[in-house]
Amino acid sequence: MKTQLSSKLEDQLCDLTKGSHANHWHRVLSVMEVHQTSRIPSGRSRKRMKTFDYDQRLAQLGIDLPIPPRAYFNYVPTLICGSHLYISGQLSSRNGEPHHTGRLGENASLLSTKAAARQCGLNILAHVRNACGGTLNRVIHCVRITGYVNASPDCHEHAEALDGCSDLMYEVFGDSGRHTRSCVGVRSLPLSALIEIDAIFEVRMEENGRLPVSSA
Repeated sequence: MKTQLSSKLEDQLCDLTKGSHANHWHRVLSVMEVHQTSRIPSGRSRKRMKTFDYDQRLAQLGIDLPIPPRAYFNYVPTLICGSHLYISGQLSSRNGEPHHTGRLGENASLLSTKAAARQCGLNILAHVRNACGGTLNRVIHCVRITGYVNASPDCHEHAEALDGCSDLMYEVFGDSGRHTRSCVGVRSLPLSALIEIDAIFEVRMEENGRLPVSSA
């Protein structure tokens, strides 16, 4: 295909040098446009072609994701709507064991609250991987996270605490982990949790508009 187009371009240019009419330029430009579009994918195609191995990135970081936490009450942990994956609020438990309870500004430090936020992020990623058929490589972008921090009325360190989760998303996904977010302080959380975080991801679907079923 490329050879045929190149030959056609040469013939067109030869006609021009022989004093052919100006409308030959239109034919030459048309041939060049076809030649270029045959080599350069559309913006959408480029987005599809640009993939990363986030599973390998996890291994490089030495991150071992926990078992996705079960839903404690009457809700589902994950839900697909279009190409977006919604993750219900995650607490800082690990493999079913509660971690990091208390209240920031009273009996919990900023450091421990930030660690709790990171653990919430790990639970979020565990759900993302499970929902995407056992891989993180279907993630296109971490769109948004919302954090609820159990904090005293005079505490003003909520946003810095939530960075524990935000930093994790950037570590794993790079620029695709940069997200919008909200962070609010609350008086109490379920199970006396220190922090709760939910998230929204854009994910790459199968041709049938579904995600593959996880083998887990």
